[in-house]
Amino acid sequence: MAEYYNVTTNLGDAEIANAIATNTKLNITHIAFGDGNGSVPTPNKARTSLVREVHRQAVTKYERHATNANWIVIETIIPSDVGGFTIREMGIIANGKLISHGSHAPFEKVADPSGVSEYRLRFTQNVTDGSVVELTLDESLIYATQAWIDENYIKRSEIVDNLTTNDATKVASARTVKELQDKKLEAADLKDATTEEKGVVQLNNTLTSTSTSQALTASQGKALNDRFINDFLNLKSENGYQKLPSGLIIQWGRFTPTMATTVGSPQYVSYPIAFPNKLLFAVPSTNGGATSGTEVAHIDTSLSTKTRLGIYTNYNNSDCWYFAVGY
Repeated sequence: MAEYYNVTTNLGDAEIANAIATNTKLNITHIAFGDGNGSVPTPNKARTSLVREVHRQAVTKYERHATNANWIVIETIIPSDVGGFTIREMGIIANGKLISHGSHAPFEKVADPSGVSEYRLRFTQNVTDGSVVELTLDESLIYATQAWIDENYIKRSEIVDNLTTNDATKVASARTVKELQDKKLEAADLKDATTEEKGVVQLNNTLTSTSTSQALTASQGKALNDRFINDFLNLKSENGYQKLPSGLIIQWGRFTPTMATTVGSPQYVSYPIAFPNKLLFAVPSTNGGATSGTEVAHIDTSLSTKTRLGIYTNYNNSDCWYFAVGY
C-alpha cells in the first residue's frame, strides 16, 4: 500500500449506506487538517476525529471522477494568512462527522499575509456511490480553471507599458492609458498663440503668406536670410560694388592710364564683378596729369560691356576714376 493514503471511516461507511438506502445526499462541507501529534498516523477506519486537528477548511471544489462513478475529487485551499502548523493527517467532514481519515506527507504551513504561501489540496476519495455525495462549497475561495483563465484573462507579459509599441495584438497598461489621457487633456488646454498671448502656433513654410497667426519655419528663415545677404552683397574697397534688393548694382574703381593706350586709344577697365544683365551708365573722373591741353576722360558706350568699360583719356601720370550703374 502507498505510504500516504486515506480510508473511509466506520462513520463514513454508515453515512454513505444510509444515504443510499434513504435516497438522500451526503453533505460534505469541510476538510480537517491535523499534525498527528508530531508523527504521520496510519489511516484508521475506527477514528471519529483526527489524532490532533489544527485547522478545518471549507471545500472549494468538487467533481465526479472522469472514469470512475464511485470516486469523487475534492479540492480545498488554505489561505496564505492561515498557518503556523504542520500537516500530517487529514479527513473529510460530512454531516458534521469524520467520514474519511488519511495520512499526509509532512508539510509546514506558514502564515504569510503577503499571499505567497497559499496551500491547495486536491485528492480522490472512494465513496462506494458518488451519486449520493453533495458538497457545500466556500465560494470565497473558488478558483477558476486554467483554461478559463487563458480564455478570459490577459497574461501580464502581454500587457504593454509604453507609448511606442504599435502591435495591434497587445493591450496597454492602465498606467499607459492614464498617461495618454493626461497628455490629451494637456493638449486640449492649449490655446492658439496670439501677438499678446503664448500658445500653439502653426508653421508656414513659404515666404508668400500674409498670415499673422502662423510662424515661419527655420528653413524659410534661412532662405530669407540668404536672400537678404545676397541682395546686399558688397565690396567696400577702392574697387568695389554694392548690390541692392531691387537688382540694381553700383560699382566704382580706379585705374592708372598709360601713354601707350590712352592717347587716341581706349583704356579697358574691368569691373569688380560683371553686371548680370546690363550696364545702364558710367561716368569717369580725372585727377590731373594731362600730357597736353585740358584733361579729358570720356566713356565710349560702344566699347563698354557688362564686364568692362572702354575709356578714352589724354593723360597718363595720374589716377582716373569711374562710377558705373547696372543691374
